Amino acid sequence: MQTIDFKQLLFSQKKIVKLLAINQSLSSCLDAICLELESLLDTSGITASILLVKNNHLYFGGGPNVSREYSNAIDDLKIGPDVGSCGTAAFNASPFYVDDISKSPEWANFKEIAKKQNFVACWSTPVMSSSQHVIGTFGVYSNKVCLPTQAQIDIISFFISLTSLAIEKELAKNRENILNKQLNHTLNRMQAFGRVLPDVGFIISEDGYYVDVYGGQDLLMFQPAGDLIGKKIRDVLPKDVSDQV
Repeated sequence: MQTIDFKQLLFSQKKIVKLLAINQSLSSCLDAICLELESLLDTSGITASILLVKNNHLYFGGGPNVSREYSNAIDDLKIGPDVGSCGTAAFNASPFYVDDISKSPEWANFKEIAKKQNFVACWSTPVMSSSQHVIGTFGVYSNKVCLPTQAQIDIISFFISLTSLAIEKELAKNRENILNKQLNHTLNRMQAFGRVLPDVGFIISEDGYYVDVYGGQDLLMFQPAGDLIGKKIRDVLPKDVSDQV
């Protein structure tokens, strides 16, 4: 019977967190999670894979012991109630365990390729975000007819938490990159607009420092606009004027 090796679990957690801390790629982190899980499940013939959810489709995310043929076959699948174990788990946002793929109606379109990989059973669990949205699925395949024990379910749940952390970190980075691009685009438009303004506009911080200058030309300034950036108003303008700004 499977028992939980808490010392090994903590060691695995440390390895995965270290990969996240040094900003390893998402695929590298997910591959490592799969390998750690496979080594901890007390049985041979276990293979793990992680799929990512995007726009209601499943995309292969990690699983170094899954063949290229199989990963390509399950990549870019639309989520649905009869799309294998992972598509069904993602659709219902709840675990879906199949003890015998050959007899499962959810596997009707995939049982042949599963057979080629010697995948007999598949236990899939959705990976949930902190806001309780499905962001991936964690699939565990066995080469024999079986369902997971409670100890195995607990071990899988432990690694699902790490998987959620890795995926959310990547999603946050992507959102930050998109936001930066949008901000740069807005800044470029503001600068282009500012160059055609006849008057001079100043952006001044709450504590009275020049942050940026838009519009006008240096001919309208008593000193180059760039020289003002970082200076305080009272250091540039007479006190009676700066006090009114």
